[in-house]
Amino acid sequence: MTSGYYILNTDGGMVSSGRRADDDPPGEAAIAVVLKKTKKGRKTEAVVETFGRRIGPRMNDEAEYEALLEGLRTAIKHEATHVRAFMDSEFIVEQVNNGVTPKEKDLVPLYREARKLIKKFAPDMGFRLSWIPRQRNAEADTLVREALGQTKPKKPTKKALAKKKARKRKSSRAVKAYKANKERILAGETYRSRKAPDWKRKSKPK
Repeated sequence: MTSGYYILNTDGGMVSSGRRADDDPPGEAAIAVVLKKTKKGRKTEAVVETFGRRIGPRMNDEAEYEALLEGLRTAIKHEATHVRAFMDSEFIVEQVNNGVTPKEKDLVPLYREARKLIKKFAPDMGFRLSWIPRQRNAEADTLVREALGQTKPKKPTKKALAKKKARKRKSSRAVKAYKANKERILAGETYRSRKAPDWKRKSKPK
């Protein structure tokens, strides 16, 4: 095994119009996985694999569990032995870490599968699962929203717009300069600079 460990962020969510009752039907859901690797002695993290996709109608907790399962499978696929996993569902983190079987029947097989997959990592603290607030799980959360079509295109910043205008002006000046001196350029002459606008014919190789 190479030194270092993998960092796994997962998230799951469903489309919701607001407050829901217990007997409301599941909504269209999506999951996201962000797997990165860090090397010993380095602060930077290399992206190994990221994705987000729809999984059909699910309740929110089901989507969170399925995201965790897909993240575990992805880490196993990349032969990870030490993984630090993070998700923003405190409910699921507590169940998995404390070995508490869910009361909801639909979650029981997902819980059992998660506990089974975790055993595939190194026995001595090879896997850790921690809760983090949503804002610290932003990358996975964004992938879920994108999969569900809930994200809006970002507006360009003033700095980005200024850079774009500057590139446009520079390009426009270059085109004008070429058109104004096209005959000289094609004749093999070279324009020195704007400060010294004299022309010098290129010397032919002997």
